[in-house]
Amino acid sequence: MNSEKISKVEAAYVAASGSWSGLDWTYLVPPTGGCSGSSAYDIDGLDLDDPATAERWTKSLLDDAPEMSRNRAKQHVEAALDVAREYIAKVERDAAAAEEAAKYAIEAVKDGNLDAAIEYATAASSIENEYGDDPVWGSFRRAVIELVEDREE
Repeated sequence: MNSEKISKVEAAYVAASGSWSGLDWTYLVPPTGGCSGSSAYDIDGLDLDDPATAERWTKSLLDDAPEMSRNRAKQHVEAALDVAREYIAKVERDAAAAEEAAKYAIEAVKDGNLDAAIEYATAASSIENEYGDDPVWGSFRRAVIELVEDREE
């Protein structure tokens, strides 16, 4: 096998490993509990456990639905925060699964099992791609593909 391409795969793995956590894209949490007239909440970059986040969302909801009581608005916001936390937990689980698949891919490369390496690298990239693209594991997958193509030449 081409040691330069193996080094490229290893470098892509090192660069990607540990770099996907949380989310860095727009994700709108829809209004909850039949709360019509309220806006969705973008959770990108927010600390969902910061009381200021809940307060901003409550204010926004009251601005959109002034007839709503503050207590009712807070209930809707808490429900929306729960939805957001569940979504972020799912993203974190998927990030861990992608990391694990990539770890198996790099082990397969080191063992010379390139068929398994491409399968695992593709799995890592596919998990990430469920969120729209694959900036973390896509370059790793491409490096593994180049290594496999080199073997086939």
